[in-house]
Amino acid sequence: MLIVEHIKLLHLRTLVKTAAVELQLFAHESGSLVLASTMLHPEGLGYYVITDALLSRFTNNLLTLQEIFDLSPSAFVEIVRDGEAKLYLRYDIDSKVAEGDKTLSRLLTTG
Repeated sequence: MLIVEHIKLLHLRTLVKTAAVELQLFAHESGSLVLASTMLHPEGLGYYVITDALLSRFTNNLLTLQEIFDLSPSAFVEIVRDGEAKLYLRYDIDSKVAEGDKTLSRLLTTG
């Protein structure tokens, strides 16, 4: 099981950056894809593993941002706030992604 450490990531691209949400795609040193998104609860920037299939479904507007988070194979999410990183077991917290009800195209057009 991969535990994402945000300091071990290679930035691939920025998918969305608005006043309400930031969405960054990274590669972990293991080769896994990692998505970082603005979290409402717990508050901060959350880092979690995604698969190529999930990324494809999201970029083709078949999943919302909350759905891609909920379907992540990660058991853990690392959330960084004010320079402090905390590791959470995803199933033990009620995680909410900012703008989570939107697909990628809606995020890009409403920013």
